[in-house]
Amino acid sequence: MNKQSSCIGLDIGGSHVCGAIVTNSVSASRQSEIIYKPLDTSGSSLAIVNIISHVISELIAQTTGRVIIGIAIPGPFNYEDGICEIYGVGGKFKNAFGLNLAEAFNNFGHLPEKNELYFANDAHCFAVGVYRFLNLQSKFAVTISLGTGFGSAFLENGDLVFQHAGIPESGAFYCESFKNSTADDYFSSRWFINEFKKVCGKEILSVKALALLAEEVMEAKIIFETFGANLAEFLIPWLIKFDCGTLVIGGKIARAWHLFGEKFCEALVNSNCRTKVMFCDDTEECIITGAALLAKEKASRVASSDHSNQKIKQNYSYRETLPPLFPPGNETADHDSNLYPSFQIPIEKIETGLDTLAKKIALNKKAIIDGISVVCWTEFRKQLNTALVAQGTRPLWYEITACLKGEDVIDEMIKESLNDDDSVLGKELPGELIDFFDPQKLALLKADTDADISIVYGTGAALSNWDGPLVYLDVPKNEIQDQIKVESITNPATSKLRDNRQMCSRFYFVNWSVLNRHMQQLLPKIDHLVDEQCILGIT
Repeated sequence: MNKQSSCIGLDIGGSHVCGAIVTNSVSASRQSEIIYKPLDTSGSSLAIVNIISHVISELIAQTTGRVIIGIAIPGPFNYEDGICEIYGVGGKFKNAFGLNLAEAFNNFGHLPEKNELYFANDAHCFAVGVYRFLNLQSKFAVTISLGTGFGSAFLENGDLVFQHAGIPESGAFYCESFKNSTADDYFSSRWFINEFKKVCGKEILSVKALALLAEEVMEAKIIFETFGANLAEFLIPWLIKFDCGTLVIGGKIARAWHLFGEKFCEALVNSNCRTKVMFCDDTEECIITGAALLAKEKASRVASSDHSNQKIKQNYSYRETLPPLFPPGNETADHDSNLYPSFQIPIEKIETGLDTLAKKIALNKKAIIDGISVVCWTEFRKQLNTALVAQGTRPLWYEITACLKGEDVIDEMIKESLNDDDSVLGKELPGELIDFFDPQKLALLKADTDADISIVYGTGAALSNWDGPLVYLDVPKNEIQDQIKVESITNPATSKLRDNRQMCSRFYFVNWSVLNRHMQQLLPKIDHLVDEQCILGIT
């Protein structure tokens, strides 16, 4: 990061958002310079975006030159693309499910034109920040954050560890089973509130209020002691398995350590667990610092990447193939057959350009943009978003892929159609596109009617059942074949790299058959059919 650069760190929690300019590689700015705003994470998408964007705008106003922004947010979340996938975590962000927060902050946060915005798991940010704050020396360390959720991270010599024989397969504790539920249900503020109601038959608003009550009421004191014993019971096997030298505990619940710490430490001693326990009172400052440092690292990697591998060319064709997008002339095969048949469309029925499409959909509060899977969805969204904003409309974008079933579930569902990895043979998948989606997640995808317009986009977007104009993006099959040849595209609903043969097999027996049926079902409902093979010159 050069002298003209500024690093901003944000912590989006279950009940607040806070941020600061991180002025060095050791800590965030002084506590008095951290901006705090309460955040109702059960509120509307637009309300959440507006509050966070306000904090971003305040911080950007204090900077000059290049700005790198790191945002810490709890999972599940698509950190690479900035898509909220938080689902079934105590109702947090339930109305923002599927929302593209990266694009929303661009539209509402007054970010510089060439901004650098990066998302990271809040527990990972806490770990990176606390490692520097406490100057940890252990080879293996575990950090946990106890608050509205149960955050965790693992460090080896200061570096985040995501896969290791001594940690959960998911790389986090929150979704691990404990007693009759999950760890997140037992080691978050929800457990205290529910336990107090179960034991005392009364409501209590917060862990802080319960901690004050515990000074006088024995039942409240016992609840904290039970929490300490439970936390130790859950953590000890993992601490031993990971050979953890230091455990760092942070979060608001950690402030009540005097009420649950004795039972916790007693269990460690009885289990002969030699892990050193440390506390961090500056949880938010650590998270903010970690978010900024991780963003700085990511920005550095992006800057040093080989730009020659970028798919966007100077001719704005957004492709890697050499044949022209539309073959010149009327080429024929040996037997006078037309290689590229065309059909005359009345001039008044065909229009060009993203500006035209933007004007048409901006008249509505909702819009659906569906299409074939090989569409350059990210670039199309960015370009259409620019056109909408230029016309005075600030959209909220919702990504339908957030509703997909897990990769392993999909792979199991289609395996009989593909034979094995070494074969190009298979049989057509008889199912429908909706079989690839989780119905509970689809039900969570809700438009925000307070926004200028809410747009759900991606292959299968029409499955959201939103009302509004339906746009369908298509790409000619010959163009798809050319893209497959140079391996510039891959199959939808998978992140696993496959060779050309496997890719073609999956396209032919699974993707195309399902997507063709999906398009046939949509044809009577389509309002605008778009040829997307050249994004900036769509028709």
